[in-house]
Amino acid sequence: MANANSNEGGDKIQKIVEKLIKHVYTLSQIIGSRSVDNKDGLDKAGNYIEEQFCCCGYKVERQYYRTFARSQEMATLTGGYRE
Repeated sequence: MANANSNEGGDKIQKIVEKLIKHVYTLSQIIGSRSVDNKDGLDKAGNYIEEQFCCCGYKVERQYYRTFARSQEMATLTGGYRE
């Protein structure tokens, strides 16, 4: 029984690593490029991150700003604690 408990921490770490790899892959390979020149990529990345925070029970609030390169509005996300 002691062996099962001692491996539990390793299993949790492995699950975290797998989730991080999935998120990095999604952002870098599936969504891909995102910049002021690729608003579609920014929107997709923002939506993905917002969705992931919400799935974890976090409150998400979008904050809009303008860039010097373009007059379009872009969004960043801030995560809050669960209510």
